[in-house]
Amino acid sequence: MSAASADFVANTNDTIEFIFTPKDQGLAFFAGASLTVTATNNHTALTVAGNQTSFKLPQGDSFVQVAVVDGPVPESGTLAFTVNGGDPVELWSDRPLVHMPGAFFGFGS
Repeated sequence: MSAASADFVANTNDTIEFIFTPKDQGLAFFAGASLTVTATNNHTALTVAGNQTSFKLPQGDSFVQVAVVDGPVPESGTLAFTVNGGDPVELWSDRPLVHMPGAFFGFGS
């Protein structure tokens, strides 16, 4: 992995926030997330509240796994991230949740 192939790149220790936005009147929600530092294979559970989670980006390669619970009828939603509270960058937008990727790679420089 490198900065060129990562889903998100920022400076080491920048605050990364993942935000899930369900469809209007939907029942889907952001249920869980974890951060794995590739070099050490160290896993950390992230607290998810209000359809969002945040963490400090570690140095080098890492990845975030997300779990979104779909509603009783298949729904769609949007997953985005911010760096230090900046403008959101969508990882997927208004996609059916049954087809969404659940792992995203980061690189801290």
